[in-house]
Amino acid sequence: MPDVANYAYMNTRVSILAEQLLNHEQRQQLLDSESEHADNILRQAGVDLDAINTPLDSNLLEQSLISTLVQEACILTRSMTAPGKAFINHWMYRFELINLKLLLRIKFTQLPVTDLQTRLIDLGPLAAIPVDRLLATEDITEFLRQLESSPYKAMAMQARQVYEEKQSLFDVESVLDSHYYQVLHRLSNVLTREHRQVTKRLLGVLLDQVNLSWLLRLRFSFHLNAPHVYFLLAPGGHNLGMPVLLELAQQETLEQVLQKLPEPLASRLAEATSISSVEFSMGELAQNTAQLALRTTSFNLGRAFAYLYLREQQMQLMHSTIKARLLGLGHEIISGSIFAEGEAA
Repeated sequence: MPDVANYAYMNTRVSILAEQLLNHEQRQQLLDSESEHADNILRQAGVDLDAINTPLDSNLLEQSLISTLVQEACILTRSMTAPGKAFINHWMYRFELINLKLLLRIKFTQLPVTDLQTRLIDLGPLAAIPVDRLLATEDITEFLRQLESSPYKAMAMQARQVYEEKQSLFDVESVLDSHYYQVLHRLSNVLTREHRQVTKRLLGVLLDQVNLSWLLRLRFSFHLNAPHVYFLLAPGGHNLGMPVLLELAQQETLEQVLQKLPEPLASRLAEATSISSVEFSMGELAQNTAQLALRTTSFNLGRAFAYLYLREQQMQLMHSTIKARLLGLGHEIISGSIFAEGEAA
């Protein structure tokens, strides 16, 4: 059976699910805490208002939204071939990465563990972290050794080597992030041609966004040296390949980095004056790329990837909006609480 036929079910499901995505006007109405249309917009976006019309529990609200996203990802992977399913599942593992870093911080920075279970994200059928074994460990080295018996073996081995050399929890977390994107890039390379082109275009833009944000923050907020920063970046960017990133990491100021950017990023970021403004503009670019893939392509994995990316962005918007509304916060606070588009997990 042709690969296109295998993906016909997925393409139909994407089209149906995409009807939940909010347009620009609806997103703006959500930001208006006085909007009489807000509840209808949330219902259209797949939010069960009855389930959240109780005393605010931000963790439960977040878990409900993520569970919905996991369910939709599982629906979309049902008819995918093994390479496509591996790529989408790994994309969803970003939430397990959040769990891993939370466990690390709780275990080794004396943070309270009383509400741990409510803070961990439940990935349902996609969950792969041995939480109980990790909690029973005595130090970071043992923690990472235990993680080596999970599907995250390669990630854990690299993180353990870095920790044994640098003795830094910060470096461990950074390596976990970097390795995650390295694997995602590698999985995109083994997709068949009709799925690889659209998927790699969107992934490349996302990697440009992630790498540029990391580079600027690690270099100018954490003041790491250029080789250290470069080591923590991931390959596969659309406009920012590794040689370009190496040159950018060697610059001494934000302005110098922006001046060294290749086109079309140089023009796009010409008016940027801060790291946050760079991140916002790169987030818009990622969102526009995903919307284009969703609207103009069919019968390919990239379209499903674009939907899941856009759906997650809007769930972040809904989470912040609902939480702010229940707390009685105003429009400015709601706007300020929203994640930057495309922010890395």
